[in-house]
Amino acid sequence: MQDIGREGDYQISLASETEILSTAELLRAYGFKFGWHNVTLRRDREPSDLYIGELSTDQRIKEESTRPALQAILRLAFRKFEIPTDGGVIDVGSGPSGEMGHHLLPVENRKVIHSDLSGPANQQNREKHPGTRIETASMLDLLSLGLPPQTILSGLSSFTVMGQNMARGFDQFAQMLRPPAEGEAPGHIVHLQLDQPGIGAVEMELLQQGRGPGIEVERLHVGHRPEKNVRIEGRVISIMEILRQCFERIVRKHPSLEMVYNDWIVAEKKPGGGMFMQSGLYLNTGLDFDYVSGLLTIAKRAA
Repeated sequence: MQDIGREGDYQISLASETEILSTAELLRAYGFKFGWHNVTLRRDREPSDLYIGELSTDQRIKEESTRPALQAILRLAFRKFEIPTDGGVIDVGSGPSGEMGHHLLPVENRKVIHSDLSGPANQQNREKHPGTRIETASMLDLLSLGLPPQTILSGLSSFTVMGQNMARGFDQFAQMLRPPAEGEAPGHIVHLQLDQPGIGAVEMELLQQGRGPGIEVERLHVGHRPEKNVRIEGRVISIMEILRQCFERIVRKHPSLEMVYNDWIVAEKKPGGGMFMQSGLYLNTGLDFDYVSGLLTIAKRAA
């Protein structure tokens, strides 16, 4: 891993997928056994409108316990990659808590516009944060909001709900960003993926790569959530890595976007502990590892 500096109590490092062990691999080392089952890739999946209920207690605990580390990651990333903060900010897929816009982004809250497709989620966000501008809109139709060009478009584990429409969504994002101009830095996309992505986005990328029609998927339940890996030609790949490849392909192909960073980033209070898990944040809550890793994707508007 490459250390890039300290932010508060945390050492921040850049890492590659090969340096990040999945939770399944970690637990396998302790004797746990998991099975494989075959799934068929489908081309006809469409994203659905999601009803998001009240945040569960464990979700609140997870957000609060990981917040200092995620704040450290984003503050240092904004400095290292020179992300502008002088203009408008839209947080898409902000959910019922608005965690990214209200707590994690190193920008003034008054600059941030929240957007989510779920009416119930937006209502909860309004109740928790009176005075915040919160719009109900799809990531696939952000231009309908009629906003001026933004300097930051952000998301926290939210982009994957676009599924097979990911490229269309990134095209909307590109059109929302401030283009480069003399004396002004271009707008940036900043996305931090912590949760396992939905299978729709993974299917889309595997089909784009010519995989299928069947792949083997490994499932392991850690607490209430599944850990997923796919096995391709004898190699095990986490679905988070497949999502990273998806983001890379879409941004590289888009004529108005330029990739700045698209890889793992790690925050830890005790560097050198030797536990580099892709989903460390889930174990932080109960075991106090003081370690968080996520997939950080940063792209900027090109000419």
